[in-house]
Amino acid sequence: MTPGSARTISSAAAAGQVSTVDLGDYQSIDLGDLEAILVPRYIQDVPPVDGWKFPFDFYLDAATASSALQVMGIRSGGRDGGFEEQTYEVTAFTPTDYNQDIVWVDGFFVRWPQNLQKNLL
Repeated sequence: MTPGSARTISSAAAAGQVSTVDLGDYQSIDLGDLEAILVPRYIQDVPPVDGWKFPFDFYLDAATASSALQVMGIRSGGRDGGFEEQTYEVTAFTPTDYNQDIVWVDGFFVRWPQNLQKNLL
């Protein structure tokens, strides 16, 4: 990845320039291989399951991380544990829709629970 490209992708997503993310563009990696790369140098441990006790789905292209545009990602299948799709529209969802996938790639959320709290000040 070129210097600043993750920041560029994140900024583009925030600005609405990236409308979809296809996880098929990312290299899948199993938990053991991910731990071998990250623990203990970058993180103490890698959580194997989400809050619903289902396995996370991990993506990391360690071989070409310095030049690839799609480097890393993680997703949770939500309460039902199933993944909705491979290509996601960049958008929030109602936080009480517990079966929605939560998807994070390359420094930004692709699918996330929307904050419905209003500023009461």
